[in-house]
Amino acid sequence: MLRELRDVLNGTYKRHARNNAVIGLVAGLAAGVIAGILFAPKTGKETRAYISEGAKAGVKKIKDTIQCAGEAVKEKHEEVVKDIKKAGKQTAANVKEAAEEVNVKVK
Repeated sequence: MLRELRDVLNGTYKRHARNNAVIGLVAGLAAGVIAGILFAPKTGKETRAYISEGAKAGVKKIKDTIQCAGEAVKEKHEEVVKDIKKAGKQTAANVKEAAEEVNVKVK
């Protein structure tokens, strides 16, 4: 009782409750998967083939996602490089213009 009161006062009660909820969710999911496999109307060979096909499809989807993300990163990289070069040219032009103004003022 004292421990629970202390936890409520220092804020760890919510963390414990959240951890317990996550553990319960994961345990429920695992139990559901196991029950689904055990009580499936398919034979073991068919179930293994189904799982294998699902895993292959998952791997393909992950590869496609990674490839798409890589292309997006490459495009963004090229855009940033182009912007940096443009900014560098503008800065060089600004420095040259400022130097010319200083030169005119000095004369």
